[in-house]
Amino acid sequence: MLNLGVPALILPEAGEIAPGDQVRVDPVAGRVENLTQDKTYAVEPLPPHLMEMINAGGLMPYLKTRIAGEATHDSR
Repeated sequence: MLNLGVPALILPEAGEIAPGDQVRVDPVAGRVENLTQDKTYAVEPLPPHLMEMINAGGLMPYLKTRIAGEATHDSR
């Protein structure tokens, strides 16, 4: 999923979240909040380099940006 720009988190308690519950996810802090049930769960945080890839929209857009940046630096 990371390659598509979607953060993947492992939450063993996911079954406690009911359909329709509102949740807030902070993959950098490693926190999932169920706003409806007022519960907070800890998950493994995503490291900054993976968040860069997610924020770029996935692996391919990330690599295109990186390659373009390297080409710009090489031409100086």
